[in-house]
Amino acid sequence: MRLYGEWPRYASEGTDGIVVAMRVLLLLLALLLGSCTTTHTPITITEEEAQEALLEVLHLASQGMDTAALASLPLSVLLGEERAHLTDRTDVPLMEQRLATWQAEVNDAYLLAGRALAGEFAPLLEHLTIPNAQQVVQSKQISATSIFKAQASAELAPKAEALLRPALEESQAVWRTLSGRYEIWRRSRIILADGALPPLSDDPFDHLLALFIDGFLASLEKEEMLLRTTPVVKGSGSILEVFQ
Repeated sequence: MRLYGEWPRYASEGTDGIVVAMRVLLLLLALLLGSCTTTHTPITITEEEAQEALLEVLHLASQGMDTAALASLPLSVLLGEERAHLTDRTDVPLMEQRLATWQAEVNDAYLLAGRALAGEFAPLLEHLTIPNAQQVVQSKQISATSIFKAQASAELAPKAEALLRPALEESQAVWRTLSGRYEIWRRSRIILADGALPPLSDDPFDHLLALFIDGFLASLEKEEMLLRTTPVVKGSGSILEVFQ
């Protein structure tokens, strides 16, 4: 029965689309407001909770850190000051080529050992105690990595050495060849009174190990602070909420 001379009109498909779009916009606005609230409203936690949060973020950082950054060190850094003069010895046959090969082998070893160390990092956190953990959580300058470095470097070093030494076997073989050829050249110049070259210092392993550990901790710290400063939606359940 038509009371008004025409059938009732219902919302068209175009109107339905507008309604859906408005609902989506309202949902996005609610999420945005929730995110802003999380970012600007600090969460109150206990000292124990702060300790747990910092240990967890270190664990997450070790899993997500950029280990590739360890494998990009320039030759001058790998050689160190005591061996830097080798880059000037273009008169020694094949010196440049052997140095380039050695550099590539070392960087490959750093990448391999860095990934392995990141995978075995969690047990090193078991006895780490972070004083004033609440203050560290709220700080944008103090990292948990720096506290780990101060407390647990003695435990990290032997694990790093055990992983790095076998990874460096190829580079060590190249180094022995390189240093042997250099020594022959150095002695021949002495015999010919053609000017003395400085003797080559000892095996560079200790220097490479120190560089590796420093680089690993620097990458860990960078990833930690990235995680701690990444905005997290309030109520997400993420441990990272405490750092907002």
